[in-house]
Amino acid sequence: MTIYTLSHGSLKLDVSDQGGVIEGFWRDTTPLLRPGKKSGVATDASCFRWCHLQTG
Repeated sequence: MTIYTLSHGSLKLDVSDQGGVIEGFWRDTTPLLRPGKKSGVATDASCFRWCHLQTG
């Protein structure tokens, strides 16, 4: 997974190449992802899940 930081002035947003927005990090290594849109409909906030980054 590649992580990109988008910024404009004081605003900053971390995103991944697998889709979704990174809400933060668990134990400083595992990204917590908010899923991106699916079929043009925004994912409900209650459905957010964290994605466990496999490390080999």
